[in-house]
Amino acid sequence: MTLVVDIHALQSVPPSLINRDDTGAPKSAIFGGVARQRVSSQSWKRAIRRYFEENFDAETIGDRSRRLPEKIAKLLEEKGVDQAEAVARVESLFKQAGIKVAMDKPSKKNEEA
Repeated sequence: MTLVVDIHALQSVPPSLINRDDTGAPKSAIFGGVARQRVSSQSWKRAIRRYFEENFDAETIGDRSRRLPEKIAKLLEEKGVDQAEAVARVESLFKQAGIKVAMDKPSKKNEEA
């Protein structure tokens, strides 16, 4: 006979903005004979990312790769490159590498300021 040990960690979370189902009711599950609210793994991951951002130095944690093009463009701007030129250079760089990039284009409003 095989012994199976199933361990679950119950963690409390604030009741606001809990994930909702298609009827608008908070998602729930029966666990331990008690109805409990469910929280998606996406919600937990975001909470963990925010915890790390608030409690660790920025140099010691990673960053989302989708923000990389904007960060590179910002660094170019800090070196004196025009915003439109910086965006064009970054898009060209990623295009040559075969990576699709969706960057915000500088608006007319930003150019006039």
